[in-house]
Amino acid sequence: MSRMKEKLLLLSADIIAVNLALLLVLWIKYEGGHWEYLYHLWRRYGGGPGPVRFSFALRTYLGPAGVLSLYWIVLFGFYGLYRS
Repeated sequence: MSRMKEKLLLLSADIIAVNLALLLVLWIKYEGGHWEYLYHLWRRYGGGPGPVRFSFALRTYLGPAGVLSLYWIVLFGFYGLYRS
C-alpha cells in the first residue's frame, strides 16, 4: 500500500473513531436525561411538553461535534501521528 493511501486510511479511521465517540457521549447524555440545555431549547423552539426527540438532539450536537472532531485531527497532526 502506498504511503498516501495509508495516511488517508489512518485519517479516515481517526475521523470515524472520534465521531463515534462523540455520538456515544450524545447518546449517553440523551438517554440519561443529563442535558438540561437541550430541554430548554426543545421547549423554546416549540417542541412541546413531550420528550425531546433524538433527531433534535443530534442536530443540536452536530455543530460542536464537528468543531471537536476538527480539533482532534489537528491535534493528532501537531503531535506527529500522520508523519512517516
